[in-house]
Amino acid sequence: MHSRYPKYFSRGLDLSNQITILNAEPSVAEAIDGIRVAALKASYSRFLPSDYIQSLSVGDDLSGLRDRLRNPGDNFSAYVALSEEQLCAFSFMGNPRYETDSDTIELYALNVMPSHWRSGVGARLLAQCLQEAKQKLFERMELWCIRENDRAIQFYKSFGFTDIGRERDNRHLTGHSLFEECFCLSLQR
Repeated sequence: MHSRYPKYFSRGLDLSNQITILNAEPSVAEAIDGIRVAALKASYSRFLPSDYIQSLSVGDDLSGLRDRLRNPGDNFSAYVALSEEQLCAFSFMGNPRYETDSDTIELYALNVMPSHWRSGVGARLLAQCLQEAKQKLFERMELWCIRENDRAIQFYKSFGFTDIGRERDNRHLTGHSLFEECFCLSLQR
């Protein structure tokens, strides 16, 4: 992994050999939500109103998250990453929540604790998602990214994702306008 994505490991501590990826269980819902809140606060502060960012707190809908984690399957997968036995990242993927090709899986979320950015955790987690998608015989993975989120865009591009020219104004998660672009990676390589 390290040699394929060298520019991504150029800053920060390379923890890639100390990372464990596991299926997410309902018991880690609160930790996942803590990562989500920390990542949103650190990376979305320039995209969302400050009062919204300040209002984010852990535990707003843990029962819904726990229910989702109890029912993984062909249409939903959740992983967590541990570095030195500390849960520091998560990913969700499943059936696309928009119209697209039937052989496509959507990466809904990949969030890493800011203290672990550029450590290799996100790369290992995304590699696990891609491996599972290939095993399930999906032909492509798509994801939506805020169009000015340069750090995330460069990360996904380092894996070969490309902007496919689809855009949307997504208010679903935050209630605020987030202009997103769709990125795609062929899994048939």
